Amino acid sequence: MIAHGSGSTADFVRRAFGRALRAAGYDLVTWDDSTGDVHVVADRLAYLAAHNTARLVGGISLGAHAAAWVAAAQNDLDGVLLALPAWTGPPGSTAARSGHAAESLARDGLERTLSRLSNGGWVGDELVRAWPAHGEDAVVAALRRTAASPAPTLDDLAKVAAPVGIAAFVDDVFHPLVVAEEWRDALPRAALRTMRLADAAADRGIVGQGAVDAWRQALGQPPSPPASAPR
Repeated sequence: MIAHGSGSTADFVRRAFGRALRAAGYDLVTWDDSTGDVHVVADRLAYLAAHNTARLVGGISLGAHAAAWVAAAQNDLDGVLLALPAWTGPPGSTAARSGHAAESLARDGLERTLSRLSNGGWVGDELVRAWPAHGEDAVVAALRRTAASPAPTLDDLAKVAAPVGIAAFVDDVFHPLVVAEEWRDALPRAALRTMRLADAAADRGIVGQGAVDAWRQALGQPPSPPASAPR
C-alpha cells in the first residue's frame, strides 16, 4: 500500500515500486490523490490498508509523511517503505518550495510551466506526465496545501514499531538527504539507501528497490537479488 507525493500519480508509484514489491512477494495497491493534503492521504492510506489487510505501507514524499503516521498507529505490519521524506514536523523552507511552485504555476499557467519543465530532466518529465492528469487548478491547490502541511515529528517516528526502509537522493533539494538521515536515526528500526537523481533517469524502479533493500537491511537480511529493468 503505497501513497504518491503531491502533484504525482499512482502511475509513478507503480513504476517506482511495482517491480521491487513483486520480487519481494507483495502486491502493490495505490491510488490517485489530487488534494496534496497529508491528512487526507493518511486517512485514505489507513482505510485502504485496513480493508486490504496490508502487510507493508509506504509512500513517496508527502505520501511518506502520511505513511509514517499510519505506521505509528499500527503494530502488526511487516514493514514500512519511505521514499524521499521532505521535512520533519512543521513546514519550513523545504515545504515553502512547494508554495513557490504553486505561485509560479498560477502565474505562468500550465502550458508555459510544463514547457519549461520539459527541459528539466526526468523529474520535469514526470511532472509533464502527471500535472495535466490533475489539471492546473487542482495542482496549484494541492501544492499550496502541501506547503502548509506538517510532517511527522521525531516523537511520531519513534512510535513506529515495524522495520523501515528509507530511500533518498543525495542531490535532491526538494527532499534533502539530511531529512532522510534524521528519520533513520529517529525510527527504532530503520535503514537508509541513497542514490543520485541521475541514477533514476533510465529506471524509476531504483526508488522502490532502494526502499525495499533498506527495509531488508533493517530486518537484518541481505539485499534482494536485482530484478530485470523494463526494456
